[in-house]
Amino acid sequence: MKRGLASFQVDEKALFVDISNIMSHGHSSLSGTFTHNISFLKNAGLPLDVIVSAMCDHDTRNHTITVVLQSGSERITTVFGSHRLSTEHPKSEISVSLKHNISKIKEHGIPFIVEAAGYYENFTRKIAAGITATVEMKQLKVEIEKKATGSAVEISLSLHHDVEELIYIVPRALEVSCSGESANEQLSGLCNGAITLHHFETPARVSLNGSVFTSDFTVIFFGHVSFLNLFACLQLHATTSIQPHLSIDFQHSLPLLQSLGIAGENQVKVSAVKSDKYEGMFGIVLGPCSLKADGEVGLASNETDTEWVFTFRNKCVSLEVSWIVFCMAL
Repeated sequence: MKRGLASFQVDEKALFVDISNIMSHGHSSLSGTFTHNISFLKNAGLPLDVIVSAMCDHDTRNHTITVVLQSGSERITTVFGSHRLSTEHPKSEISVSLKHNISKIKEHGIPFIVEAAGYYENFTRKIAAGITATVEMKQLKVEIEKKATGSAVEISLSLHHDVEELIYIVPRALEVSCSGESANEQLSGLCNGAITLHHFETPARVSLNGSVFTSDFTVIFFGHVSFLNLFACLQLHATTSIQPHLSIDFQHSLPLLQSLGIAGENQVKVSAVKSDKYEGMFGIVLGPCSLKADGEVGLASNETDTEWVFTFRNKCVSLEVSWIVFCMAL
């Protein structure tokens, strides 16, 4: 056993420390007393007389450090732990906890009970990690996992909590699973998820699906979001091949977008063709309105002049009225 004494004094302010240390194989402990009359430390929640004890236990897989501060019936206990749960498939865990029953510390914003535990595991084709935090009776839990097989990858994310301070910032529950693959000049991905927002029991569901073909740079995307009887859906198809093409479809039943003047069904199409002539098409549908324009450019029959052909079709009452007013104004 080893013992140490220390004292500090400035004018009428004094601090005294009496510490003893005991060490053995796989275990060590430290105990002592802490006495002071410093108002700053007292206002911060540190009592005038404190009994301090610390213990450290360790072996090949586990390490634990415990620190206890006690003064009368008031007590603070802090525990740090590191554990290796498996040797065949490496999995490690770290934990920390803080418990006290001191009202003055609680007034400074430190809860009576704070606990957190995290783990990490690494397999040949799988990596997983997670953390669980508990603040008194409230809990936050996050887990993430990644799997890889050849050219395919899968990632999943899970989040759940009931912490009121986070309820308007972080979704109450989140479950997301994504997968992707790269093969034969094609990149493809798929994501499905469910998000539960504050005060709602029914989750909003999200689905995303997309592919990219690198040979002609073709992009295909599909996205869908639904909640109760509300939904929004987006589809996109684009290619830069010999015949470039772009098609976008957007449908929804969201009152907010409707109030902004965005119709429930919308569509945009653009295409171009190059042969002996240059041909192009542009079409747009916004709810009950539709516009379509076609054009082509090529050589005339005498092969010296350029011939232009352009057609425009309009099925929109509001635009027709505006066009009439415009013509009348001219």
